[in-house]
Amino acid sequence: MASQIKLRKTIYKAILVNSLALFVASIFLPWLSEYGISPLAISPRIRIVSQFWSFQAVINVFSGDRLITSHILRFQNLWFDREFGGYPNAYQGWMWLFMFQLLAVASGFLSIVREKVRGHPLPLISAISTSAVTLILGYHQLIRHSTSGRGFSSFSVNIDTGFLLAPFSVVLWLISLMIYVRSSKETNSCADL
Repeated sequence: MASQIKLRKTIYKAILVNSLALFVASIFLPWLSEYGISPLAISPRIRIVSQFWSFQAVINVFSGDRLITSHILRFQNLWFDREFGGYPNAYQGWMWLFMFQLLAVASGFLSIVREKVRGHPLPLISAISTSAVTLILGYHQLIRHSTSGRGFSSFSVNIDTGFLLAPFSVVLWLISLMIYVRSSKETNSCADL
C-alpha cells in the first residue's frame, strides 16, 4: 500500500511538472493571428499579418508579396497602443492575460514545491483557476479582435498555437488534482486503520 501511495505521488509530481512546462511553453507561443486586407490599395494589395502573445505583437505589412514594414510591440507599447490598433484600448486585455499567466506559473511552481497550505491543495487549485481565467481572457481577446475589423475590407482572426496548448495544461492540472484527492483519501483511510 505504501508503494502505491509513493507511486501516485511520483506520478502526481510528474504531471504537475509537465503541466507547468506546457503552460510556460504556451505563453511563449502566439495566441492569436490576424489577417487583414486594406480597402485603399487595389493593386498591389496591402495585407497586414499580425501575431499576438500576451506580452507582444508582431505586425507585418505586405504590398503584394513584398514585406514593407514590420513592427514589434512589447509590454506597455502593446497594452496601451493607439497607433497600430486603430481604436483605443484594444489591446489592454492582453495585459490582464499576461498577469494571470504569471500568477498561474507562480501557483504551478508553488504547487510543485509545496503541496499543501493549511492541509489543502491551495497552490494547485490556484494554478487551475488562474490558468482557466487566462483561457477565458484569451477567448475574450479573440472576440474583441474579431468584432473590430478596424477598417479592413477582408479581416480574419484565428486561434494560434499558444491558445491551443493552454487547455491541455489545465486538463493535466485537473488530473493531478484528482490524483491528489484520491491519494489523500487512501492515506487518510490507512491512517484510520
